[in-house]
Amino acid sequence: MAQSLDDAVALAQAGRLTEAEQIFRDALRSDPTNARALCLLASAANSRKAHREALDLLARIAGSGLAPVHLEKAIAHFGLGAPEIALREARQAVAISPNIDRGYRLISSILLPGEFYYDMLKRFHARFKPRSYFEIGVYKGASILLANPPTIVVGVDPEPRLLEAPKTICKIFPLRSDDYFASRDVRQDLETDAIDLAFIDGLHTFDQVLRDFINVEKFAGEDTIVLIHDCFAIDDLTADRVRKTLFWTGDTWKIIPILREFRRDLNVFTIAAPGSGLGVVSGLDPRSTVLADSFDQIVARYGSMTVEPDYARRREQAALVANDWTTVEARLTGKAAADSAMMPAL
Repeated sequence: MAQSLDDAVALAQAGRLTEAEQIFRDALRSDPTNARALCLLASAANSRKAHREALDLLARIAGSGLAPVHLEKAIAHFGLGAPEIALREARQAVAISPNIDRGYRLISSILLPGEFYYDMLKRFHARFKPRSYFEIGVYKGASILLANPPTIVVGVDPEPRLLEAPKTICKIFPLRSDDYFASRDVRQDLETDAIDLAFIDGLHTFDQVLRDFINVEKFAGEDTIVLIHDCFAIDDLTADRVRKTLFWTGDTWKIIPILREFRRDLNVFTIAAPGSGLGVVSGLDPRSTVLADSFDQIVARYGSMTVEPDYARRREQAALVANDWTTVEARLTGKAAADSAMMPAL
């Protein structure tokens, strides 16, 4: 019995590309203009890094207006070293179908080249070997598992769903972050006098992130570093306060310009790490009340702020720096001037 295109897709997903491609080609023999078969065959070619072959196949359905066609074109051009063309094609794909698989993740990889943010988090743990690590937004535990002994870990999440056991002492509190800080003794939970490294990745709204930062800073030490996920807006749709897409950052990105405006004493920048930037804050002062005192003013001013349409200005707003550990470490130690460490244009 002839196998369907769905069967072939399952084979491709299982890594059986040769068998899958044969089914795609069989479908094309009976229907040379079968857009789905052509697109799937191009996807298989891209998987083999045969990007020019993929483009030749896609040229046969260039006017189809299908999101997968634009996506496979983007993958092929990116693989051939043409990020500008790849970005244009990927943006066309998500404009047609915002939730197309890999669409926004490809865009983020083009805009923010280099190591994924988990890999950068791993570098922070390896380099600074924090005595204590505090995480807001545990979810399935992918980031909290990066902590190593003898670090003592505290994780806060109203619905934690860890898939693996942490490698070090780890205390998970199934609470909202505001409730945790109102009811727990942070120093007692961490068994130390300060938070050495924190990662904020909870509710994706800027005002909650601001509250989380204010609460974390109260327990900061001289060398505390706070990392914040989703600090670069990919576009206005995925960076909206209200979730409309699977790939979504919320308006967390506003925290960087807020800190740069109201706390110029802090060292604030964003690493250009996919999926959506990793904010870094150091030089914290647990005695500061500036943000708490200005909270209502900040929320009123930044609540209506929209994503900057000019990409160069958006990079500057986020204080985006290259996704390179040497650059990051120099910025942390003050050996790199802010302007010289800025992320260059695509």
